[in-house]
Amino acid sequence: MFASLAALTLLATGCSNNTSSNSATGQATVISPAKRADFPQLSGPTLDGPTLSLTPLSGRVIVVNVWGSWCLPCQHEAPDLERAYEAYRNIGVSFVGIDTRDNAAQAKSFIATSRIEYPNLIDDGSEKLLTKLAGIVPLQAVPSTVIVDRTGKVAWTAPMPIDYKTLAAGLDAILSEKQTP
Repeated sequence: MFASLAALTLLATGCSNNTSSNSATGQATVISPAKRADFPQLSGPTLDGPTLSLTPLSGRVIVVNVWGSWCLPCQHEAPDLERAYEAYRNIGVSFVGIDTRDNAAQAKSFIATSRIEYPNLIDDGSEKLLTKLAGIVPLQAVPSTVIVDRTGKVAWTAPMPIDYKTLAAGLDAILSEKQTP
């Protein structure tokens, strides 16, 4: 009975004990340009093997999604993230996943089954990558999505499951911003 109750709680709230007011209201947050903080430079091994660094992506809008193959809301949002990747990749947007608290074989299977084409960093049990997101999204919020603007600042956060429409609205808002010299 307890396991069933826990599963229902995870389905209703996502895969975390997220206490963010954004999660409670089911809304993503657009951060005004004057209040944006730097996004940390992330790098590490990917599920495909090679090392990935976000540094070469400077000047592009970047979508970073924290997920785990064990997370049911992550499984549900995966097709929408891939759809957004397909729609936005040729107009200056890069996508990077961060697989956390996961088994590598299960994560690779999930990526293959979901047909996810963008790279995914591995955040092993040490959560070295995830802890760099402290203050940006709650560390226990899986799934979470962040949009980084062209200047490397955190422009949009969603510490909750998202759908294509929500992500596209965030991307469109960030892409429409004028670049400052």
